[in-house]
Amino acid sequence: FWVELGMNHVWSIDGANPNTPLSAGNNYSVRVYAFDGRNNLSLSSTRSTSVLPAAEIDTIPPHVVSAKLLDLGSRGVIDGVEVVFSEAVNTAAINATGFKLNGIAARFASIVNSTTIVLDFGSGVAGTAGAELTFDEATGSVVDLKGNHLRSFGANDVNESDASRPVIVAGSIQAIDDDGDGHADRVSVRFSEAINPSSLELADILAIRDGQGVLLNATGLSLSEDGRDLTITLDDSIGATSGLTVELADNGNGNFIADLNGNTLVAIESNLAPVITLETNPRQQTMHPGVLRLDASKTIDPDGSASALTFTWTFDSHSSALSPRFLSNNATTLTGQS
Repeated sequence: FWVELGMNHVWSIDGANPNTPLSAGNNYSVRVYAFDGRNNLSLSSTRSTSVLPAAEIDTIPPHVVSAKLLDLGSRGVIDGVEVVFSEAVNTAAINATGFKLNGIAARFASIVNSTTIVLDFGSGVAGTAGAELTFDEATGSVVDLKGNHLRSFGANDVNESDASRPVIVAGSIQAIDDDGDGHADRVSVRFSEAINPSSLELADILAIRDGQGVLLNATGLSLSEDGRDLTITLDDSIGATSGLTVELADNGNGNFIADLNGNTLVAIESNLAPVITLETNPRQQTMHPGVLRLDASKTIDPDGSASALTFTWTFDSHSSALSPRFLSNNATTLTGQS
């Protein structure tokens, strides 16, 4: 005796209509009826009041619920994607090479939990505005805990979300001297993607300094039509045009430069080396012969104890190392005695 199942068979469970999906986690009463070749109806089978977990048959493949585009190294490229699956997958069996981002194959997958992975795409896709994720099951593999494989999907099958923060493109900061007087009139900055004009505030330009540490006065902001180029106008009466240091950060009001999806700019300091000035003035009552004072143009964050810092100076072409005993150390000043 056997029961042959086909598309034309009608079944019901607890009075549900034929082909009604079952609800996960519920118990159902099941009865099976069969007819012989002469259309004789069998006696009803024993009533079953529940379906054991072992009787569950899972043939539904996992699918991608969400895909967040990431700039893992804040380099102005999309080089990572956080993928969330519809169910737990066998993380030990993942072959990530089937995933591609604008045609670039994933190098590997980092496991967050049983349903979430982060794909690494190496050099990534230039810019942080967007990219398209695809999957080819012929070259990669993701399976759920029942062995069902993730199916191939194309560029239009997944809605990627933008979680990558804009950055300033490396080497894009330029000083412009419009009138040729040797002072910068404008500073241009290029972003990795379009910026929301309403997120721009002059107060977020924390500081602009020239190569000598002279603080320049920012007087206005303007954004290009495509939203990627910011021009900062300056009071051109002071400062040089070389070695500019631009510092952009939230001024504390919670509103900072952001892209069209609300991702805030990675706070930036260009030309990170601080400008150091050395003061040796024994005539001051607060200083004595042999005491050196170093002032920095920005906050100093020494790696380790300040007493372990070693400075090298040049005097009359003779170079010597100083390992001073520091008397005080604050955010921008080191005072010590050699």
